[in-house]
Amino acid sequence: MNYRKSYYFFEKELNLRYRRVRQCLVELRDAGFIEVENRTIIKDNVKLRNVPCIKILKNFQHYSEKGKEENIALPEKNFVPT
Repeated sequence: MNYRKSYYFFEKELNLRYRRVRQCLVELRDAGFIEVENRTIIKDNVKLRNVPCIKILKNFQHYSEKGKEENIALPEKNFVPT
């Protein structure tokens, strides 16, 4: 599965700055989850340079309802102010 979205798209959708978007993509790439390749594409007769093309390498699965319940059932930690 390939995605072609601009860095600006990710900035808007994730409410992050360019540097953080870039850092997240690098971390996901280094962990082996994605491949990132910057390409020049033509969209509506406009040439767009350095558009990140992301290929997902692993098959992500949604958490089941049971998995969500297990996460909620974890004991709460109480921190005492010092």
